[in-house]
Amino acid sequence: MATLTVSGPNARKLLETLELGLSLDDADLPHMAIGHGTYADDEVRIARVSFTGDRSYEISIRADRAEPLWVQLRQAGQAFDAVAIGLEALMILRAEKGFIVIGKDTDGTTLPHDLGVEGPRAKRQTEFVGRRSLFTEEASRGDRMQLVGLAVPQGDAPLPTGAHGIRRIDGGLRSQGFVTSSYHSPTLGRPVALGLIERGAARHGEAIEIQHLGKVMTATITAPCAFDPAGDRLHA
Repeated sequence: MATLTVSGPNARKLLETLELGLSLDDADLPHMAIGHGTYADDEVRIARVSFTGDRSYEISIRADRAEPLWVQLRQAGQAFDAVAIGLEALMILRAEKGFIVIGKDTDGTTLPHDLGVEGPRAKRQTEFVGRRSLFTEEASRGDRMQLVGLAVPQGDAPLPTGAHGIRRIDGGLRSQGFVTSSYHSPTLGRPVALGLIERGAARHGEAIEIQHLGKVMTATITAPCAFDPAGDRLHA
């Protein structure tokens, strides 16, 4: 299978030019839903998911039938000023939204509630695979590293990825987490960063020192989402 993604405020209008054989109305295909249709007599799967924070559709089709769909998308997209984007642009867009990359914004100890996903741990009462691991002594520590945003003062450069948040104790330094993703955001006109910081979820608004290669910088711990926190653009 090949998957082609259309993302942005005109994504639905662009897909409606293809006549894919299914309704794209929000009531029929809401965010996080999957629909099935056809393109040139081939079956397609359309997932209403987003890694950019904007309304998005992922169209999956047999890999050997994908090129005609790609060509038509590019042609139809001209009416909407649509352009192809690369991986770096995608990484910036998702970081602005606080969307994670597994293995980059997590490590081998990260659990869902460290990322703000409390539902399975707090609400689900029935047994499920992995439930025991969410309630171990280690999983319940109060100083776990949690996903946060890191904002730098106006005019400062982006934080180095991998830099450590530090705490000064007894004349020495101790790491209290690290920067996992960092980019300059053209949309916001400033750097954005994500990190895993001890007790980070309870420390929004707190200043923290960041050290990298002997240089100490200052950042403010924030919520992970720096752009469109209400998620309005998912439904634009």
